[in-house]
Amino acid sequence: MKSFISAMAIAALLIAGGIAFNIGIGKWSENLMEDCDKINDAISEQDFEAAIKEITVLSEKIDNRKTVLASVINHESIDDIEVCVSELMGYADSMEGIEATVRCIRLKHMLEHLPENYSVTAQNIL
Repeated sequence: MKSFISAMAIAALLIAGGIAFNIGIGKWSENLMEDCDKINDAISEQDFEAAIKEITVLSEKIDNRKTVLASVINHESIDDIEVCVSELMGYADSMEGIEATVRCIRLKHMLEHLPENYSVTAQNIL
């Protein structure tokens, strides 16, 4: 009986942790996509200084969560996001608006798919 109760407690913790993770990665992804919109707006207005500041903020947010994300997200996906941010910074720094816009849209697309690709579901566990 004790082992059954222990198993149920562990299952409840796993389910609660999975739900919390899903909510967290969804909110984090939405927040980063909003940052991408700000960057894209700045680039559209040819305000590359503001874009660079926003890209720096975005990069810091990604770096702050990198350790946690590395435990659940494919390292290649994290690398792709970081490369895209670096390219975006380079194009914004050299004031290449079209290329910066393309990288920003690509980054937003990658961030948009993080929750659906890496959410904790029974299918992912089994």
